[in-house]
Amino acid sequence: MEQITRNLYRGACDTVKLEDFKKAAAEDAQNVQKAVGAGKVLGLSLYIWEQQVFLYYETVDCMKRPEELLPLTSACLADWPAGRKSRKWVPLMDIFHFNAPAGLEHWKRKTPVERHLGKIGMLKPESIQNYIFYHYALQEERAFGGDKYQIIGINENILFAYMEMPEVQEEPVLAPKLRTKVVPQNWADAGISPSFIPWEDKVGTSEERLRDMDEIVSVW
Repeated sequence: MEQITRNLYRGACDTVKLEDFKKAAAEDAQNVQKAVGAGKVLGLSLYIWEQQVFLYYETVDCMKRPEELLPLTSACLADWPAGRKSRKWVPLMDIFHFNAPAGLEHWKRKTPVERHLGKIGMLKPESIQNYIFYHYALQEERAFGGDKYQIIGINENILFAYMEMPEVQEEPVLAPKLRTKVVPQNWADAGISPSFIPWEDKVGTSEERLRDMDEIVSVW
């Protein structure tokens, strides 16, 4: 069975103009298209909000660093401190998904994707444990279903959510890892909404917790 790896990364673009960043990404898209054509990458989407850059891509039976797929884009990013040496990209930890790949045939998109969405959210530091606890329980107890391709990653207190439209509803193929009953019958009782630092310009809207980012490029 093929190994599908879902990759989530974060970077900072504060040293170049947005137009130059977009130009670099457009040129890198040709390199990504070759990797997709070779069957090594299923697809890649790149997003930006202010100076924050987020990347999602899926690889098949291989590990590819963002710098391999996006060399020109990576060169536009600021250095991110990491011990003795700096780096351009930092990984986000996968903390929630409704579904997980069970081989290439299971994971390949069966219908056209109209939109690849990238959303950003901020958690209150004191609420991170609660957010991860209940989302992991939801993921493995499968208290209710959701979008097959949705995934949420975290770095520091920043959330990056990747989604596709239209949503694909499908029961997971892989067995759950928990046999507990942690998720409350009423999801609101898990206290997820109060965990967010709301976006002040989006209060009262559907983007108050997770706001849309600008899509720079998507190659699928």
